[in-house]
This record gives sequence, C-alpha cells and structure tokens, in this order.
Amino acid sequence: MKQKVRLILLSTIFTSFAANADFYVTPWVGYTGGGEVKDQDGTEYRIRGSESGAVSLESDFDDGRIGLFYAYQKSKVKQLSVDTTMNYLLFQSSLHYEIAKDTYGYLGAGIGGSYVDTDWMTDYGFSASIFTGFEYRMFSHLYLNGQMRWLGTSVDGETTGACTSSSSSCVVQFKTDWINQYSANFGITIVF
Repeated sequence: MKQKVRLILLSTIFTSFAANADFYVTPWVGYTGGGEVKDQDGTEYRIRGSESGAVSLESDFDDGRIGLFYAYQKSKVKQLSVDTTMNYLLFQSSLHYEIAKDTYGYLGAGIGGSYVDTDWMTDYGFSASIFTGFEYRMFSHLYLNGQMRWLGTSVDGETTGACTSSSSSCVVQFKTDWINQYSANFGITIVF
C-alpha cells in the first residue's frame, strides 16, 4: 500500500512539473577536435578535427535546465589510415541568465558515458563535459544557439592495434587513459 501511495505521489509531482515546464530540443552541428594516439616508437599523432553532430533534450529547472546531451564524431588519425568514432551520452545541467532583451548566456556541466570505436579497439567509458554559450530568442518557440564545449572521456590506453601508415605498418594506441576534446556547436532550439 505504501508503495502505491509513493508511486501516486511521484506521478503527481512529475506530471505537475512536466505540465509547467517548457521542453527544449536542440539539434547541433559543429566541429570537434582533440585526442592523441602513439605508435610503438612513441611517435604521437593527433585525431583530426572534424564535423560533429549532437542533440540535446532539456527541460526547465529553477534558473536553468536539466536534460540529456548526445554527441557523435567520426574522424581519422592524422598520417595514419585509422578511423575513430566518438559517442557521448551525458546528463547535464545548466544555469541561464539574461544578457540583454531576448539574449541569454549559460554555463553548465554534464556527466555520463562514452562509446569509443576505433580500428584497434571498442571501449565504453566514463565521460564529463563543461560548456558555455548563448541563445537568442528569435520567436517565442525558436532560439538560435551557440556553444563551446569540453568533452572528456576515459579509455583503455593499454589496448593496441595494427595500423598502416603511408610507408609502413605500425602498432597504435591512445596516448593516455583520458581523452580531451573541444567542440564549437551551433543549433536551433525548438521550445514545446
């Protein structure tokens, strides 16, 4: 009986919260760079910066928003024919403040998980993010949005794999157990 009462109470609270809060969907396009690998001789190579895509799903919470952020980047390691794919799924929260009429700034952080898929390994890891940006309300239900974001993820830096450079074959692995990436994103936020 107590569990039914708790479920009814939680359902009522969630329904009233959802009914009074706006819901924000933001598809993003951007550019993401960062991350290094090394070969068997200790030579370091950077993961090429490349286009990236993301989507955030958020809702109002106090003076900010809470929600989910998913990002995707497919790239290659410079000078090597090695593919890398990065996927991030984060729970995030941000504080929003008005800068000028219809223009808002925000600062936020997120934690979650990542899925790294390369030619030499596939790994799931912990990830974190810090971001800042602005949004301009063009219409009541449509915002123009821009942000800068740091993305970090843990990887297995000991796993190695074969690769081929332009002149020979090699063995490659991530340089460290933590990858830092940086992205610049632009999006359109749709408010429901």
